[in-house]
Amino acid sequence: MHEFLREPRIGHFSMAAAAPAHLNPDTMERAMKEKDPVCGMLVEPTEAAGQRTLDGKTFYFCSPACVAKFDKAPQRYAPAAPPPPGGTG
Repeated sequence: MHEFLREPRIGHFSMAAAAPAHLNPDTMERAMKEKDPVCGMLVEPTEAAGQRTLDGKTFYFCSPACVAKFDKAPQRYAPAAPPPPGGTG
């Protein structure tokens, strides 16, 4: 049989390992997720158990328990917003 008719070796080369970090599938997946401010888990916004908006920032939660903890003390879990540019804040 001719050399060029052989099947390529499957699994011989991983595109994920060779791709730059900004194109790596694992990196891209993490970039699409938001960090639950209560427990730190990465959450896909479309699958979040809840969301809250505070000072113009939306927070996503992995479970109703994390939503409840956030609701009791949002300032504890939400980082303080930086002062506006040029402000005395």
